[in-house]
Amino acid sequence: MPKDRKVIRVHPAADIKELLRRVLYSRPLLVERALRVLELIKSRHGCVDNDLIELANASYVRVEDLEYILRKLESVGMISRLQDKICLSDKFSRTLRELAELWERFLSSR
Repeated sequence: MPKDRKVIRVHPAADIKELLRRVLYSRPLLVERALRVLELIKSRHGCVDNDLIELANASYVRVEDLEYILRKLESVGMISRLQDKICLSDKFSRTLRELAELWERFLSSR
């Protein structure tokens, strides 16, 4: 079950780095590293979940930082862990579309 949030802030982002800055707001220095991790996962069509050291080395990220990045990206739905594989996910974009549709239904019900 998703955590309840008191505030939902949705603002347009100029690029993927700005979007990642919002996801990693408490550790903005990890944005470039997170982008490298996402690009690596994308280029490999997923990565094996149980080999974080190899993924960390390939993306030039410390294992501790990688675990934080993966936890944050998974929490917003940008990646998912399927069996033993880390993959890009469309859950993030589906959630945004569902929020937009909910709002559109509300606006049209006047």
